[in-house]
Amino acid sequence: MNQGPCNGAYSLFARSNPDNSTSYALTISGGSIGLFKVVSHTWTVLSWLPYSCSDGTVMRLVVRGGALTMWSGPNTATYQDPTPLSGGQPGLGISSNDSMGNIQVGPIDLTPPAAISPASVTYSVTPREIALRWPASSDGPNGVGLSNYIIYRGGVYLGSSATPNWLDQTITAGGPTSYTIYACDQHGNLSPPAVVNVAATTTAGAIQPAAEARLRLEHPNDAYFGPQIDQRRVGVQTNGTYWGGAGEEIDMLSGNLNFSVPLMKAMGRGNWGVTFALSYNSQMWRQDSGGIWLLGEDVGVGLGWTLQAGSILPVWYGSSFLYYLYTDATGAQYVLDQNNSNVWSSIEGIHVYFDANAVVLHFTDGSFWNMNVQSGSTEQDAGTLYPSQMEDSNGNQLS
Repeated sequence: MNQGPCNGAYSLFARSNPDNSTSYALTISGGSIGLFKVVSHTWTVLSWLPYSCSDGTVMRLVVRGGALTMWSGPNTATYQDPTPLSGGQPGLGISSNDSMGNIQVGPIDLTPPAAISPASVTYSVTPREIALRWPASSDGPNGVGLSNYIIYRGGVYLGSSATPNWLDQTITAGGPTSYTIYACDQHGNLSPPAVVNVAATTTAGAIQPAAEARLRLEHPNDAYFGPQIDQRRVGVQTNGTYWGGAGEEIDMLSGNLNFSVPLMKAMGRGNWGVTFALSYNSQMWRQDSGGIWLLGEDVGVGLGWTLQAGSILPVWYGSSFLYYLYTDATGAQYVLDQNNSNVWSSIEGIHVYFDANAVVLHFTDGSFWNMNVQSGSTEQDAGTLYPSQMEDSNGNQLS
């Protein structure tokens, strides 16, 4: 369903009786989209997403057995009802003076998407991550389109992607691993699995000097160089060596060019403050035996640029938490993987620690940040935590 101007409430109903006293309902109202189960006029929330409605918003609701999948714009969620409603009809509802357009009702699609050929999946391996990509799949001839791709590693669910690629940041150095990739359509059908075996990861924390990286590209089959290691180190590391004469910082080990422009400094009392910097890192691409890989992100200020004081990214493998990734204002990244009662620190030359119990990032001068702002699931920096309040050791606050 395509909506007109979003001024009120809009609902799609499924398995509804004539007066909507019993049904499933997908409703946009008041800055959110909610999935409800209605039984004898009693509404129960099944799933909920924050959402800002606008002209042309598309709502979709698919009910298949007890599985209810909802879409609105880029947001999607699936809920499994253990006691599903049976029978009933589809329907819609709008508040007065509002409108809907292009309303479509159809049967459940039972045809799975096209299989992904395992031979078509390419990958690139570094000590901290494995990047995978594959040709886009397609839905069946009577389908309404793909929803996403679902990725497992070693039988553990990693996540889903709207695009045919995945970056796995949960690996550790060592032996072989295996990925399973499915294409999923908008009615919940899965393609046959594509199983991809990755031979081995590499030495943890190894950085490849820039000169050796060039020789590897010129002689990709030369056994002298041994296994591929990381040739990307962005930002200005605390233990790095840099050269530059006009504000640029060239990493003498990796060859990365960093350029940071302090745009503003949020000031507290006693001349204490926090700098927000616009930073550029040149190492946005990598070329190896798997092809050419885009490593940079556009988080709102251009590809390769960031504007922040700092951030924290939690990294999960299935239901197991692995570590936090701390990024400073220059874009330099540090793994916080030393756990002491859920307080996480690093051995990579940065003396910050993140108290996950209180969601607070601490610094050596006694200042700390409350990390309560999180990027949405559809953003390139999805799941990243940013500061909502900063405080120095004397209690002065910035928020």
